[in-house]
Amino acid sequence: MQNHCVLISGPTVAGDNDLEQGLQATAIVLKNAENCRVESTLADRPIDLVLLEFLANNSFAELKIIQKLKTRYPKLKIVVIADHADREALAEAFACGAQDAFRKPYKTALIVERVKALLNYPE
Repeated sequence: MQNHCVLISGPTVAGDNDLEQGLQATAIVLKNAENCRVESTLADRPIDLVLLEFLANNSFAELKIIQKLKTRYPKLKIVVIADHADREALAEAFACGAQDAFRKPYKTALIVERVKALLNYPE
């Protein structure tokens, strides 16, 4: 059985130990506090899914990250976790290739359930 790998990226979600523990039953979990490091992390090892935190003051940068990731890694699954209710930015994230989005405060169990479903969904 192949182990999936999930990257949790963002200043607050990377420190969420409950989220990390919930995902460890399903995948190898890597954490990254800085979204600007996502691309280099993917270059170092294969990752199946990225949980990407959108910050209210930086959603344009995160959208650029999603665009680059989906261009270079079209099969990569991306789930956005937003700390704000900017619906336009979330809609753009879906347009760029994100598979799902959650707003803070989120329920860890729902994210874990969705990640499991995305990792086991046939392409």
